[in-house]
Amino acid sequence: MTASNLVLIPGAGGVGRTVFEQLRAHDVPVRFMVRREDERADELRALGAEVVTGDLTRPETVAAALQDVTRMYFAMRVSADHLLAATPVASVAREYGNLEALTALRSTVTPDAERPCTPYGDTLTPADLGTIPEADLPPGLPGWMRSDEPWAERQGATPADKRATITVQVPADQRPF
Repeated sequence: MTASNLVLIPGAGGVGRTVFEQLRAHDVPVRFMVRREDERADELRALGAEVVTGDLTRPETVAAALQDVTRMYFAMRVSADHLLAATPVASVAREYGNLEALTALRSTVTPDAERPCTPYGDTLTPADLGTIPEADLPPGLPGWMRSDEPWAERQGATPADKRATITVQVPADQRPF
């Protein structure tokens, strides 16, 4: 097994895991890029994979993960996040990568198919919630909105009500009234 045919697989989910098993059966070295260090990352290491942390929407982490990689398997469900990730991945792969192949498989778009709605962020942990860079915040945003303390809450009896109703709590020491 040589590092010259190293394959990058972003994500530790079902299809990526199947691709990993097929590659390992042929002694192809695999590097996974995961969003966070957790038991899945440890399990992948135990199976013989290299694991790095990163975010497909952040070019600097994509570039670091692509170091010494010659092939990348990129498979995400078609969604708004797919475009957010595909653009940096393709740009970084072209600019910095030494890829022989970038395989991008997507599920078929079938808007008439009934699918359960899974809100983004159901599996996020507090460790996933990083500080928003100052440059990404709107000018004039009050300091208390920049803090890590919660200041907004969704309210309502139904999911639709909760999506439509957000209550903002201004801290008592910040109220001008």
